[in-house]
Amino acid sequence: MSGPQRTLLAILLFVALVLGSFIWFIATWGDKAAARPAPVLLAANIPGSGAEPRSAAPESAET
Repeated sequence: MSGPQRTLLAILLFVALVLGSFIWFIATWGDKAAARPAPVLLAANIPGSGAEPRSAAPESAET
């Protein structure tokens, strides 16, 4: 396969991908399942957020 043929094939594949994703986007525009918000996964304790950790760390015994 020569250089111009590979370039043309790459361009056609890109156009097919863009058209396919656009058609999928339009087809699922009003889908009720897609309208539900995705759950947000948060860390148990984000450093610097000021939130208390879920499980309290044992306090160190000072002598």
